[in-house]
Amino acid sequence: MTGREPLLDADDLRVTFRPGGRELRAVDGVSLQVLPGETVALVGESGSGKSTVALALMGVHPLAGGRVRFEGRDVTAAGGAERKALRRRMQLILQDPYGSLDPRWSVARILAEPLVAHDVGTPEERAARVRELLGQVGLPLDALERRPPQLSGGQRQRIAIARALALEPRLLIADEPVSALDVSIQAQIVNLLLDVQRTRGTSLLVITHDIALVHHVAHRVVVMYLGRVVETGAVDDVILRPQHPYTAALISAVPARRAGGARQRILLPGEPPSPLEPPAGCRFHPRCPIARDRCRIESPPLAPAAGGGATACHFPGELGALPLARDERLA
Repeated sequence: MTGREPLLDADDLRVTFRPGGRELRAVDGVSLQVLPGETVALVGESGSGKSTVALALMGVHPLAGGRVRFEGRDVTAAGGAERKALRRRMQLILQDPYGSLDPRWSVARILAEPLVAHDVGTPEERAARVRELLGQVGLPLDALERRPPQLSGGQRQRIAIARALALEPRLLIADEPVSALDVSIQAQIVNLLLDVQRTRGTSLLVITHDIALVHHVAHRVVVMYLGRVVETGAVDDVILRPQHPYTAALISAVPARRAGGARQRILLPGEPPSPLEPPAGCRFHPRCPIARDRCRIESPPLAPAAGGGATACHFPGELGALPLARDERLA
């Protein structure tokens, strides 16, 4: 981290659900920061709590504990009016570009809706802004009268991004922004997000399980497992020199594309434990190739690690992975 003031500062976030009267700690003490103009990737398997963090940051899920500061202000207990104002500066792009758009509305109405909801501009100014947004995401003006079912998946995601940009937010939270798209479209959407960042200085929090995508877009990485952060640091430090065995396993799953560079896959046994019954000690120990008795008893804290990052492992760096080469980033 630099000495710059974070745009977003989330500290010790906790989100608890009670299915059937049982306590489920979906997010259990997660902290992260996003600097102005920075991209941070939040990484982990399905069920790790990544999307719950995003919804908690947006105020959709109430916090059981922790604090969120945005632009230097504590917004943890923001009320309705303050929360509405906050959403002008912090927007969420959901994973499913179809489910997040009303299929009955035209593209013109979808893009104008945030402007109307926040009473921005005259009708003429809103119409001009809608046309401007369409151009920013590379769609022709004749798309304005179409409805989401008439658009391709890539076009729908572009509309979702345009809607998120309508109020000129300082932070975009993108939850698996390309996972529902064809491979041929994914790079286009990623490059669009990066272009938005370059031209507007927008900060990005990208939630994904795709390590190759992380290496292409992120400045820093936060790795989650079963509701907790297990590793964090600068992208090259984490991806090229993983300290936590879970991070090493995620990296090993990326197919090698170097000549003669077959990657040795680190296969993790079983599935992640249920968050209703997390294991004692290190939560990763039932699947960890280097787990020892200490791991089964003592939960490791998130502590400074090699390269300037931090990891929650009693034996950091013991399980390496064949690092990603530069040509293995998303093209």
